[in-house]
Amino acid sequence: MKVEQLYNRFAPFYDPFRTLWRKLAAEGMEDFLERELLPRYLPQEGIILDLGSGTGANLKRLDRLRLGFKGYVGVDLSQGMIAQARKKSRGREGVSFLRADINRLPLRDGTFDLVISTWVFSHLKKPQRVVEEGLRVLKEGGYLILLFWKRASFPFNVLAWPFELLFKFKGVRKEAWEEFGERKMIKEFKAGVLIMLEKGDSKHKNK
Repeated sequence: MKVEQLYNRFAPFYDPFRTLWRKLAAEGMEDFLERELLPRYLPQEGIILDLGSGTGANLKRLDRLRLGFKGYVGVDLSQGMIAQARKKSRGREGVSFLRADINRLPLRDGTFDLVISTWVFSHLKKPQRVVEEGLRVLKEGGYLILLFWKRASFPFNVLAWPFELLFKFKGVRKEAWEEFGERKMIKEFKAGVLIMLEKGDSKHKNK
């Protein structure tokens, strides 16, 4: 079964599993994202792109932090996940969800102030391609924030095994995320990695 088909079927039941995932492996990483990065790097009245938005967990995160933003676009390949996200955000002004391939975004260059992607890169064969797309649609001086599962060591590899099997993902190799180019920030956790890139860095100007 393809990843898209898996998430289409699993979409109505995804949120409880995500809560369990956060408690077991992701809490410290997501707390750092919420405490240190989003309040600092999301400008007032900014426009946000969420790559692999799922059922809208990052939108809920932004609401919980009470960060003012002008617009939010969530992109996901799974129609089932998009349907769940739209149901939860129905009627909200400035919020939209789009079914599309994040490797080939149907979006204009230089549109967004902040691009975020959480727990998506472990599903990708070529994560560098998505990095390039994220930088393309960023405004000059904007930020791309990536949070993803890495190749974990014991005991996290044992802990992650059921999730990897169920959700069809594998930790991203260090050699892969070192290819993302010059990073404004990188922070490694026991189970994952958080990377931030800035649009306008010399190595990304011609992407």
